Amino acid sequence: MQPLNLLFEQPDYSQELDVLIEEKNAKEGKNVYISGIYMMAESQNKNGRKYKLDEMTDEVSRYQKEFINTGRSLGELNHPAQSAEVDLKNACHMVVNLEQKGTFFHGKSKILSTPSGTIVKSLLSDGVQLGISSRALGRLTPKDGINLVEGFR
Repeated sequence: MQPLNLLFEQPDYSQELDVLIEEKNAKEGKNVYISGIYMMAESQNKNGRKYKLDEMTDEVSRYQKEFINTGRSLGELNHPAQSAEVDLKNACHMVVNLEQKGTFFHGKSKILSTPSGTIVKSLLSDGVQLGISSRALGRLTPKDGINLVEGFR
């Protein structure tokens, strides 16, 4: 069996992220969130890949249980090319929700108070349009000019 390769998607900046600011009271700081489409299945993405809906649904369910529900679903400011693991010193957001809507998976992330999270908050505050992208493992099988992703994890 072919080994799993590191797959990361470049952000699709045509899909704007919503920025949400939550303030409980004047004593507690503001929480900043981003939300929008995080992943899609059954259509070719801008990286020429197509993910199977059933595999993505199963993997999102597993990820929800093992990472999101346990507060361990972290993301970095940029993709390192070498690893599927998140380097904690570069963590900028924590995914707090990921739900399926048809063939799209909508997410919501809390921007962290880490140095990288502070950079994200500053960029958003200054009007920079950021994107979100996935990083996963899988096998690419060329089919009809598209790379079909199998074994998605």
